Amino acid sequence: MDLRVKKTYAALIEACTKLLSERRYEDMSVAMLCEEATIRRTTFYKHFADKSEFFAFYVESLRSQMVERGHRALQNVGEQADEAGERRAVLYEFADYLLEHEALMDNIFSSSLSGVLLDVICEKVADAFYEGAVRHLQGSAPAAADLVERADFAAGGVVRSMLRWWNGSDRAERREDFVELSAALAARVLDE
Repeated sequence: MDLRVKKTYAALIEACTKLLSERRYEDMSVAMLCEEATIRRTTFYKHFADKSEFFAFYVESLRSQMVERGHRALQNVGEQADEAGERRAVLYEFADYLLEHEALMDNIFSSSLSGVLLDVICEKVADAFYEGAVRHLQGSAPAAADLVERADFAAGGVVRSMLRWWNGSDRAERREDFVELSAALAARVLDE
């Protein structure tokens, strides 16, 4: 990818993060985004058809950041960690990411596009659960035929639990409760 395009995308992502930390998606315009990113509207429209298409790109950027943090969490727990330990590490990273971007997440979750972000979160949690289960099997037994469905089901429960945690009070203080509840739920669904 051309360096100018990378810089344009980085500026737009940074501008969107700042704007979404201050307001909901519906209250943000392409003009505001371009002004904050210090790019021209023609440049924006060269890359994106509209604000919705850009938001899909932005959510993909958030997904990539979450996945990268999840991978770092797995590296930090090391090879000796069992599947449950890996799940907890990834869930802690996920909770920490949300807390570090609290205003941004509040504004996204209160916007009309919260469903898009929740779908992405659910998909990534399901992928992490599935990959963890398969990694720990490593030839000891074949993966259960319904493992994908069980990972999806567990991820749905985690996302529901996350919403209850997020919409409650004292998020930071209840972080560990969210992680432990989510890890226990995933264990019940995924572990045989």
